[in-house]
Amino acid sequence: MWDAVGVVRRLFLRLLSFFRLNRAETDLAREITSHLQLLEDEFVAKGMSRDEARFAARRAFGGVEQAKEHQRDARGFRWLDNRRIDFTMGARMLVKHPALSLVGGIGLAVAIAIGTAFFVFFYSYIYATIPGPDGHRIVGLENWSIKTNNEVRQAAHDFVTWRGELKTVQELGAFRTIGRNLFAAGAAPESIRVAEITATGLTVPHVQPRLGRALTAADEAPDAPPVLVIGSDAWASRFNSDPAAIGREVRLGETVHTIVGVMPEGFEFPVNHSYWTALHLDPSRHARRAGPAIFIFGRLAPDTTIEQAQAELSTIAASAAAQYPDTHADLRARVMPYAHPILDIQGVTSWEFAMVQSMVSLLLLIVTLNVAILIYARTATRQGEIAVRTALGASRSRLVTQLFIEALVLCGVSALAGVMLARVGLRMGHGIMETEVGRMPYFVTLGIPWSGYLYVALATLIAAVIAGVVPALQSTGRRMETTLKEFGSRSGLRLGRTWTTMIVAQVAMAVAGLPIAFGGFWGDITRASTTMTFETRPYLAAMISSDPEPPPGVDPESYRRDTAIRAAKLQVDLVERVEREPQVEDVTLAQAIPGNEPTAQVEVEGVTPPVTGPPRVEFNHVAEDFFRAFDVPLVAGRWLTAADARNAARPIIVNQTFVRRVLGNRDAVGMRLRFIRAPQDGPALGDTSVDTEPWHEIAGVAGDLSTNPIDPELIRPAVFHALDTGSESRATLLVKVRGQDAAAFAAPLREIAMSLDPTLRVTLRTFVEMDRQQQIARRLILLALSLISTAVLLLSAASIYALMSFTVSRRRKEIGIRAAMGADATQLLRGIFTTAAVQLGIGVIVGIGLSFLADVLIGGDGLGPTGRRVFVPVMAVVMIAVGLIASIGPARRGLRIQPTEALRAE
Repeated sequence: MWDAVGVVRRLFLRLLSFFRLNRAETDLAREITSHLQLLEDEFVAKGMSRDEARFAARRAFGGVEQAKEHQRDARGFRWLDNRRIDFTMGARMLVKHPALSLVGGIGLAVAIAIGTAFFVFFYSYIYATIPGPDGHRIVGLENWSIKTNNEVRQAAHDFVTWRGELKTVQELGAFRTIGRNLFAAGAAPESIRVAEITATGLTVPHVQPRLGRALTAADEAPDAPPVLVIGSDAWASRFNSDPAAIGREVRLGETVHTIVGVMPEGFEFPVNHSYWTALHLDPSRHARRAGPAIFIFGRLAPDTTIEQAQAELSTIAASAAAQYPDTHADLRARVMPYAHPILDIQGVTSWEFAMVQSMVSLLLLIVTLNVAILIYARTATRQGEIAVRTALGASRSRLVTQLFIEALVLCGVSALAGVMLARVGLRMGHGIMETEVGRMPYFVTLGIPWSGYLYVALATLIAAVIAGVVPALQSTGRRMETTLKEFGSRSGLRLGRTWTTMIVAQVAMAVAGLPIAFGGFWGDITRASTTMTFETRPYLAAMISSDPEPPPGVDPESYRRDTAIRAAKLQVDLVERVEREPQVEDVTLAQAIPGNEPTAQVEVEGVTPPVTGPPRVEFNHVAEDFFRAFDVPLVAGRWLTAADARNAARPIIVNQTFVRRVLGNRDAVGMRLRFIRAPQDGPALGDTSVDTEPWHEIAGVAGDLSTNPIDPELIRPAVFHALDTGSESRATLLVKVRGQDAAAFAAPLREIAMSLDPTLRVTLRTFVEMDRQQQIARRLILLALSLISTAVLLLSAASIYALMSFTVSRRRKEIGIRAAMGADATQLLRGIFTTAAVQLGIGVIVGIGLSFLADVLIGGDGLGPTGRRVFVPVMAVVMIAVGLIASIGPARRGLRIQPTEALRAE
């Protein structure tokens, strides 16, 4: 009968022996000593002397070490013991070969860090889900125009239809984000983002309010009293977590709302929202494909897939297209994960994610191949050990396993460093993104998920196979007699054509890839080096906007007309009010912040455009005192005035860069230009057959607002229009503060704006802050490029060093004979460096060809003019220099070879 208890007991004892190795070895040694002592005593009793008995006991017992090995096999797990020895040897090899460990480790760590960071970034976006029960089943729905290749969010009519007919998607809701000023008793006014959302939409995440109630269908009625639900953070910060906040009245803009509920901590659905009010959606007030822009979402019905929901929605959309061809013929309704329309990544599939990740992982493959060369070089120095172990009976699989685990230790340590480096990079990138584009959606987290660690583990394993198994198979794949013969003759292993080709390919890829990488980032780096021609510290930019949407029951056209009239007065009043502040030196208005203007193509009367197409210029609408506020000189002509906004000649001002690059230094005053307006589906570059705007006459030339010491060509030509004050509900107030940091005036400016009109919303940024953000982005880019370049150069140098070391070792006899025949040092060095020069030359030539070929394939945007003139030749020279420097060490060893020693060794 099978003894289950005995089997379990033996298994337990084996595990105990494995984890208590030192005690097990001590017990084993004591037991063997006891056996030997008993045998020795027995032989003494038979009349032998003590010394004779001791030798007889050992002969009778047998080999002590063989007995220990047998007992270890019986008491423990032999394969676990071997793996422990292999990992210990791997750790010792890291210390024994610090150069290989450092160079290979840095390369692998950088490659793994880049691959991990890309994986986490794309994974966090593509697979982002709403926290909570079955959050992955919340989906987004939208109309997509196949004509403009863009989403169409004016879908009030479709939302009502889908909510009534869709069965595969339940709890269909919609929302839009609006900006309002919040006024609450006992607290300072605050500009906030509010989610206007349907009652069903707020319940989709299946999260109950912390206090009070959520929105209800009755709140959506046009005549319903306005109510407000607030988040837990807002409840704590604005109302001191007072339960009596339920029922309090607050003002959003000009409308009084009653607080009816508080959502639990961490709830920020749909997108980083802390305030929710009812969405009053009345399709009868709008034509089809008109009205407010809304996001539509819902929850998949039980046992329903997203593909089934898409099939049903497509059927409903096809019916709408047949019924309303004028507005719906080009629309295609789509269902997708909730995060995709929010993050604007519609259509991105898991397959595309895998393809992008595979391309990024090629860097790890390239680095691993270089590390394989280095490990093969290290293995060559151990040929004696391999030969002896083979002669003593070690199988090829045992040797390959040991060499694989040694590589796995190196790759594992590098992976740990890579993960830590990726964490730092993700944290820095997350900070820059939030600074540049605002806070990321609350459901997007850039922490490394379990799948990210799985990717790292898989990449580490593959790298260890390439770096360990391939060299191991090369080193152990010959007959034992051949290995021993080579060991005895000291001729050593040989780098075959495969390894030599890999070094050539590595040099070629460095020459081809690094210039393109630098060229791609060079534009960002040089643009970040653009500085303003004025001192930025005193300046503050305040983006002023008012409520563009009418309240429920108000005619939209009359509301917008009244808003425009009120905006004109408010802008004038705001400028006059700010000018009276004693700490303000100057104030002006513009539509865009200097340095962040939009661009467009223009046509200049009488000037032939370049072959690349009409020139692209920055444009801005500015008040008449704009240039004075920034100390910009007038070079020619006159300044703009407020009356120019309605002048039939439509006068404009251009900058000096426009005169130099677009007009070829002609006399600009009096010339005319017009903007080229592309149709919605977009023309090809240089297509001037599209619609154009009216002509504008150049009234003056102003100095440039910015400069770039690295590349002056990056300063764009600029066109300035006279600002029609109040014609837009949005404008930018630019304030120059006297004798202090501009940030100190931020709070007073916000209070002034809100005191004039509760609908005015102010978003403040100092020029120093904007410049600092650009500097942070530039430093992060430079850090990434530096890490990649350092890893590539170190690996290249180490690989070439290994190649030259093998070359000198292989040609030891030849060098000795040539030295004995009278060859001088110059002749010997020429022979040694020839191999390196040939490999480097071939690699550089191939790399230059590949870099220009890749540049052509991606439309000439990879290298750029600076890349062609500077990066490619510099990288070619650097790689040749690195290779030659790496060859110095082996060359010096070659010169020290003595003829007699070389011949004796052979």
